[in-house]
Amino acid sequence: MDTFLRVSFFVVTGLLLVAANLWWITGVRKAVGDREVIIAPIQVVGSAQDSTLLGSVIAGLVQSRLAQLAQEFKSVQSDREAAGDKRPREAATRVDTNALLLSWGSRSLNIPTGLLDPINVKFAVAGVEVTGLFPWLQRNLTNPNAVSFSAYLDGDRAIISGDLEPLTGRSGRSIRIESSAKADKIADRLAHAILQAHLGADPSSKVSALDLEQFEVLLNTVREVGTLNRRAQRLGTVPPEAFARLLPAVESLLASAPQWLELTYFAAEIADHSGDDPKALEWFRRAGDFPDVGRLSQAIDARIAALAPKAEDGLENKRKAFVKAASDYARRLKLDGADPPVAFAVAKEGPDVIALWRNPDRL
Repeated sequence: MDTFLRVSFFVVTGLLLVAANLWWITGVRKAVGDREVIIAPIQVVGSAQDSTLLGSVIAGLVQSRLAQLAQEFKSVQSDREAAGDKRPREAATRVDTNALLLSWGSRSLNIPTGLLDPINVKFAVAGVEVTGLFPWLQRNLTNPNAVSFSAYLDGDRAIISGDLEPLTGRSGRSIRIESSAKADKIADRLAHAILQAHLGADPSSKVSALDLEQFEVLLNTVREVGTLNRRAQRLGTVPPEAFARLLPAVESLLASAPQWLELTYFAAEIADHSGDDPKALEWFRRAGDFPDVGRLSQAIDARIAALAPKAEDGLENKRKAFVKAASDYARRLKLDGADPPVAFAVAKEGPDVIALWRNPDRL
């Protein structure tokens, strides 16, 4: 009995000392340590496969996807650093991504990451199982920035949840997202969620205005623009159709974040390079209406001055084409009398134009 009490005393004392050391080491690492993000194996529930192995595989895929995203944007970020406060319109074939990237905040897209290799040791003291103590100590001693996620697999669907506090430094920040149940799809969604949380931890960043799906669209659009910019640098020009394909994506982003100046300016740049002068003019004017345009003011005013005559000419040609088409249609219907004048009015919502007969008897 005495032996049991002594062993219990030393075990309890040892645990208290370990806890005290853990508290001290954690405090030191938070004060002077690096900001490497440690990715713990994903806790997978509902898989017919080995859940432990699958969780480790997904964690490795998340790490590699984050590195891939950073590499994909390396050239785009280099454009931003090289541009500084100069606007790249000196090369008229390039879309300016500088302002948009600056609005993401000061944090780099390159997130230092590591993987947590869990300890698997079975240990008991005086008949008491303490195996779970070692993984807990490992997670906390390895790095205070360790992130843990769980994934519930339900057929072809996966529900992923986790705590983002190690990334953001703010308690109560968690995620709950859905994806395909495939390991690579889970990893891709998690990597984008981690990246958005990392960038959004900067108070000056505006990426938090978007949900995860919109953030993915934004990354894909900026990445594609970077590719087209590099192609223009090599070849001297890029077909307007290449930029026109991006317009639906940026238009949907603008609808979700209408108060984001740099996003509005970015959309106007894409419309400008796609050859859609009316839409480019509309978005440049919208950007110019923001209360604090800052360094973009001169560039916006210059593009509005250049586009206004072209857009008006283009609109006038469209109006003439409409009137001619309406007249031809009236001839095919063999309508009597001269065609009435047509009045054009801008719709109350959106850039659409409504054409009305001036003579109500003609309707």
